[in-house]
Amino acid sequence: MSTVAFVGLGEMGGPMADHAIRAGFDVAAFDPRSEAVRARSEAGGRGCSSVAEAADGADVVCIVVVDDAQLLQVVEEASPAASPDAVVVVHSTVSLDALRRSHRRCADAGIELIDAGISGGGHGAQEGTLTIMAGGEPSAFEAARPVMDAYGGQIVHLGPLGAGMVAKLARNLIGYGVMAAAHDGMSLAAGGGVDVAAFRALLEETTDTLLLQLAAVIGRPSVEAAPVDPDRHDGIAGLVEIGHKDLFLAAAAARELGVDLPTVAVAQRRYGPSLGADVPIDDSLQLD
Repeated sequence: MSTVAFVGLGEMGGPMADHAIRAGFDVAAFDPRSEAVRARSEAGGRGCSSVAEAADGADVVCIVVVDDAQLLQVVEEASPAASPDAVVVVHSTVSLDALRRSHRRCADAGIELIDAGISGGGHGAQEGTLTIMAGGEPSAFEAARPVMDAYGGQIVHLGPLGAGMVAKLARNLIGYGVMAAAHDGMSLAAGGGVDVAAFRALLEETTDTLLLQLAAVIGRPSVEAAPVDPDRHDGIAGLVEIGHKDLFLAAAAARELGVDLPTVAVAQRRYGPSLGADVPIDDSLQLD
């Protein structure tokens, strides 16, 4: 039985670890929040008090943390402790630079690292149906595949290191871009005296893609935006924060790869209002 370490047990990582436990893997789990660790212990895993303890002897190390700094710190602590043939699986959405630095640190320790962007949200994590977009050595991907099968639906190897991360950012950019277009389309309709509610219903019934249908429901012009329900504010603010992080990373990747992405700037301006949220853009996002 393979030993699997999970580091990061939040909305995504916690259910993913639970699926791996139910699939029969020996799961060692760590998160700074003791209640998240305790939940994995109660589910049949092994709760750990540090990254190194969770990674000790692990064959696969799954990382589901928030940003570059956390990824680099986890890799620094996990790589010396893992099994000599271990594969580190980065499920976090991070910069290509942080991914390469993490890969070099793992290579120095004699272990492999792949990137495996995840999509499907908390519901997909709970249901075990996440879309997983991976990059890295094919052999390392295949070694980690049985673990990812426990919580993934569509799992695709898309190319060398970084391909999974770029695919995740590209996929999300398409979604944010459609939402931005829906926002502007709604604004045009409202400006022309169109009954916006009727127009939205028309789009829901006649658009060909689920993504555009979703955008039609979410998209709304700022002139129509109502105050956000206080009970939903934190959730919406969280979605806006994640969206701007993704767009920031997409822009950084585009600069590095020499790709022109004018849609990013439009989506950055429109994404918050498209959710009906008066949530400011965080301009402090910086790459390490």
